[in-house]
Amino acid sequence: MERILIELTVRNRPGVMSRIAGTFSRRAVNIEEIAVMKSTADTSRMVLLVLSGARAMTVIRELSSHYD
Repeated sequence: MERILIELTVRNRPGVMSRIAGTFSRRAVNIEEIAVMKSTADTSRMVLLVLSGARAMTVIRELSSHYD
């Protein structure tokens, strides 16, 4: 099965990882790998590896609609 690499730039705020993981959990999409690194003083870069599929694409659309 194919995998998708998702790259996000997020604010360094408490609960950001929980909200993102919760989005995947609600859609029953497993996150295979996570890498997080600090970009600037107030942002981080997250790289997620997930299996491709219709549910994963739904999560990607949902994440892209978040503005924070």
